[in-house]
Amino acid sequence: MWTDDPLHAQGLHIEFFAATNTLGESTPAAYADAEVRIHRERRL
Repeated sequence: MWTDDPLHAQGLHIEFFAATNTLGESTPAAYADAEVRIHRERRL
């Protein structure tokens, strides 16, 4: 079963964002969150 631990071991993260009425509206927020996570992980 692919839970967080096996996914993280492969360097993968699954994130879910709330749906909105506007297609693609959450995309900028998803990219921003991913950038923050990548930079945080690189500092460790």
